[in-house]
Amino acid sequence: MTAHPAPRWTVGGAEPPRVVVVGGSGFYGRYLVRDLLEHTNARILVVSRRATHTVRRTDRVTPVDCDLSDRRRLVDVLRGSAAVVHCAGPFQRLPVGPFRAALEAGTHYGGSP
Repeated sequence: MTAHPAPRWTVGGAEPPRVVVVGGSGFYGRYLVRDLLEHTNARILVVSRRATHTVRRTDRVTPVDCDLSDRRRLVDVLRGSAAVVHCAGPFQRLPVGPFRAALEAGTHYGGSP
């Protein structure tokens, strides 16, 4: 049996989609970022308290420092994104912050509020 490569997800249009991964520098988030890089053409914003210290910037990955309790900042980061996936741990303050910010920014949300 021959293994087939996984299909690569692309979206029509001139610009690849932008996907925000909240907690993208953590245990689960790193795997998601890796899979997005491998299987999509998405541009990825990794949002974390110290993303600029823990995430390597590439042509498709941009680290963004953001406190999840700062709703205004979250809305600004999420605005214009195709989707947001919340991978930050439950120990974060205000775990519904990314969910509410996604609603306000009009961005698709994946995660548990």
